[in-house]
Amino acid sequence: MEAIQQAVEAARSTQVSVVVVGNSPYINGKEEIDRPSLLLPPSQVELVKAVCEANPNTVVVIMGSYPFALQELKGIARAIVYMTHAGQELGNALADVLLGYYAPAGRLNMTWYEDESQLPDIMDYDIIQNCMTYIYHEGPVQYAFGHCLARIRAGSFFV
Repeated sequence: MEAIQQAVEAARSTQVSVVVVGNSPYINGKEEIDRPSLLLPPSQVELVKAVCEANPNTVVVIMGSYPFALQELKGIARAIVYMTHAGQELGNALADVLLGYYAPAGRLNMTWYEDESQLPDIMDYDIIQNCMTYIYHEGPVQYAFGHCLARIRAGSFFV
């Protein structure tokens, strides 16, 4: 709780706040360990909500290996940037994007479902029968395959 309060105090004293959340590829979501949920950990959701409330000009950076269900965070941040665990230049790449030195035309390479109820049992791999992936899924999704709304320019964040 003390760390969240420190983040809130820092957010209040800045023009734009950046909150980085997501997963560690060494803990979950790797080949031999399934992740427990599509949701971000509750402590990360609490952090994002608190910082966004303290500073409406907050950019949420999701660092991950897979999509997340973001129901609780939908619409509370000025921008959401998704990045994978891309390597040693990741920090420089993110800074270039956030500072407007580079405007990526990236699109999501996967479908982000609204919640886990849209997914079959983890051991059921029949994507056609289960209406999975952007090809077969007909229900609502949070962010579709190929989605991109963000237009980032130096000093401005748009969603």
